[in-house]
Amino acid sequence: MADTTSAQSVKRSSQGLSAERESSFEFKTLSQYGVDLTELARQGRLETISGYESKVQRTLRTLARNAKNNPVLVGEALTARNIIVEGVAAMIANGNAPVNLLNKRVFSLNLQSLSSGVRGYEEFKARFENVLSEVKSAKGRIILFIDGLDTLVEDGAGVSSTVTRLEAALAHDELRVIGAATRDAFNQKLARP
Repeated sequence: MADTTSAQSVKRSSQGLSAERESSFEFKTLSQYGVDLTELARQGRLETISGYESKVQRTLRTLARNAKNNPVLVGEALTARNIIVEGVAAMIANGNAPVNLLNKRVFSLNLQSLSSGVRGYEEFKARFENVLSEVKSAKGRIILFIDGLDTLVEDGAGVSSTVTRLEAALAHDELRVIGAATRDAFNQKLARP
């Protein structure tokens, strides 16, 4: 009897490792260019900073809506934007989020890492497409945080094909995004007249 119990626990452990490997494989590009904030929160590796609870709650309410559920956090660089998103991830990890968000994972996409070493726009576009494909394949389980959302928009005469692709995915509810930008960048590149 003890051998059977031991064998079952070993089997469960190996299944857990297998599921963990599948999870990291499933999100290979996301894991390469981003961080799973929800997992860090579950592990207790995110610092809790008080004073931002109302902004975290407002962001959670926006994400939980059926429509217009992709908030953009506007504020100066190195301010509370990351703290708010980490708060959202912690609330989801702790089960303190709206019910329709409890199965979500918040990934913070590092645009510098994504563009590092690229030899041209086409290579960046391919990486970004891989990220979008992984997010879409998660069937709504991923909330993508993009700090510096404005950097995806070309200076000058319009919107890059990357942003066009992102906008199309958002319009078809294929992914959910929390964007962040400075006030000036938001007003110049992202705000709709």
